[in-house]
Amino acid sequence: MKRRLLWTLTILLTSSIAQAAPQFSGLSQAEVDNVNREFMANSSWHSVTTPSSMGSIFGFEIGIVAGATQTPDIDKLAQRASSGTEVKYIPHAGLLGGLTVPMGITAEALFIPKINHSGIDFQQYGGAVKWTLTDELIPLPAVNIAVRG
Repeated sequence: MKRRLLWTLTILLTSSIAQAAPQFSGLSQAEVDNVNREFMANSSWHSVTTPSSMGSIFGFEIGIVAGATQTPDIDKLAQRASSGTEVKYIPHAGLLGGLTVPMGITAEALFIPKINHSGIDFQQYGGAVKWTLTDELIPLPAVNIAVRG
């Protein structure tokens, strides 16, 4: 049931853009770079967890992360290709999981299962490791400091 809900949410968020996507030709290198930058901004790792650990010994977190990236350059090109087309933003959504182990170390992962829509395959995954310094190294009351990479 949860997987079906995720598929439905992801397809609904991306289907309007995929159906409205015009065919681009004759782009300058600057336009290609701008489009690439906007797609990369949408698919980069977005960690939403706090600097604190998720438990004093062990802890975990599971959730859905969703948002949208504004795409003014892609929108300009879409309107140039077809005056009635708008691509003002690109939505994104993914499953987030995190696991804290002793000494304030947390592993995080973001995953979007493989989706095929209109002949285009999309899949995304990413990860991070976080160390909460205030759990073991620098105990401070009511303040959490962490390093993430």
